[in-house]
Amino acid sequence: MAMILCNNVQRIDGSIDADKCVSMALIHDAHEALIGNVGNSVRSLISDWKDIEVRLFDELQFPEELRNYFREYRYGLSTEGKIVNLSDKLATLIRACVYARAGYDTRELIINYKELVEKKCWVNSQVLLGRSLITSSNPSFHGVITVPSLTPSVMSLLSEPNLPQPTT
Repeated sequence: MAMILCNNVQRIDGSIDADKCVSMALIHDAHEALIGNVGNSVRSLISDWKDIEVRLFDELQFPEELRNYFREYRYGLSTEGKIVNLSDKLATLIRACVYARAGYDTRELIINYKELVEKKCWVNSQVLLGRSLITSSNPSFHGVITVPSLTPSVMSLLSEPNLPQPTT
């Protein structure tokens, strides 16, 4: 997912580093090897959670370049980091929708992740209809990126009438 989004942003903003996006996407959850996946409900209670994640990631003793990539991802310091963060949220949202189709109760997860995606300044709620609007740090970037390869699956999963909708 990160590579698809990165490639689409790169068509408009040629300064986007696809290799950096891929590296970030591959390592962004590596610190979970030490502590497991901590849910959003717990993370929201800890004000310095991002700092804790960075310290844990540093304990893995990856090369400095990857540690810097992780910081960029975690703190949203680069467009590549924002793209990887978005792709992680979208992947979770899509997975929750697939589980809902299979009969699992993922209502809370779907609502929470739709709201998370919609609140991000670099994503408009229209991404749920297959059109992602991402804002780059590049001032010449106008913000509209169509992700045609995601459109059918995103639309079919996220526009089902029986899936819970975020409250406004």
